[in-house]
Amino acid sequence: MKLNTEFATFNNNIVLTDEEDDKLKNTYQTLKENLKEYEKNSDFKDLIIGDFVQGSYQRKTCLKQQEGKLPDIDVIIVTKMDEGEFDPAKLAQDKFIPFVKKYYDGQYQQQGRSIGVTLEEEGVDLDIVITSDPKEAETGFLNEELFKSMGNSKDWDFDTLEKSMPGIAKMAHLSKSDSILNEDVQLSEVGNVDPLRIPDKDANEWQNTNPMAQIFWAMKKNRICNYKYLPVVRATKWLRKSFSNFPKYPKGYPLEHIIGDNCPNTFSSVADGVVLTLKNILDNYKSHYDSNTVPYLKDRGVDENVLSRQLPEDFKKFYERISDAYNIAIEALESTDAHESSLLWRKLLGEEFPLIEPSGDDGWKKPSSAASTEKPRRFA
Repeated sequence: MKLNTEFATFNNNIVLTDEEDDKLKNTYQTLKENLKEYEKNSDFKDLIIGDFVQGSYQRKTCLKQQEGKLPDIDVIIVTKMDEGEFDPAKLAQDKFIPFVKKYYDGQYQQQGRSIGVTLEEEGVDLDIVITSDPKEAETGFLNEELFKSMGNSKDWDFDTLEKSMPGIAKMAHLSKSDSILNEDVQLSEVGNVDPLRIPDKDANEWQNTNPMAQIFWAMKKNRICNYKYLPVVRATKWLRKSFSNFPKYPKGYPLEHIIGDNCPNTFSSVADGVVLTLKNILDNYKSHYDSNTVPYLKDRGVDENVLSRQLPEDFKKFYERISDAYNIAIEALESTDAHESSLLWRKLLGEEFPLIEPSGDDGWKKPSSAASTEKPRRFA
């Protein structure tokens, strides 16, 4: 059964709590204050153009703490660093180490494309991503004045994004006709959105990233799916932990990208969306499973493979676990008993999914009525 009301409750049960949301916002604000203070008495003076939030928090797919995994916030710091002066690329990350050592000593770790900070006391993770000067990037993405005027997009919903044209179009080199704002355009394309450049410490080279394209794509997809896409993403990401025995990777954005590529544009309920997404993953990647290979999944707005670091053996295990999940999900969807259906969904999604109890002598409890779809809301 579709159990629309129960899925709506489940969605509310797995999103960030108000307390977690406040902690993430405070973490971001503290980072901004620390940067401002550090700039006064260091060689950071006139180095930083600005910053903005990216990642799952920005795309509204961030989940509450689950099995010890802290909720996280990813922050892009746009700098005036010239790639030519920071070659090899890891030198760009190294430039920020004195800063993180001063404010986050003993809490940070250099990662491939970011500096990760674990704030155990606050109960959140912070990822700091550094860029080169957009004016020095190969094709450019932001100019300094436009960046300063764009504000922070964490409060944007798709309606606000749409109204922000033509400023966004100028920033992203989009026209209304060829951008993702045109529903006739395939969602796999987001127009000629130019990237930002970030240093990859492990590869020791500057690489492209396009967080704006990822945000645009997710919001556009959510609208096309009648605002059911984000609940499908959250449910499927939650399933990875609640159903357990998945390999370590793919997770995070690569998993979200897989969900996005395989979630249909038309479906009648979140339950349908989850089942169809799992089925499409199995159908679309069967040849890769059979050949023990990893698919090439082009990132939004950047010709980079989001699964470039995925091991074939892990992808094979991931596929098998998706198959197990699909078998339970299709049984839950096709069940005509509300109690039995809720038990099966709970087997996949854990105790956060409401259990429908038998209603006694009169048979099972009446199936749930349709819940309202999730329309964009502003995050204060």
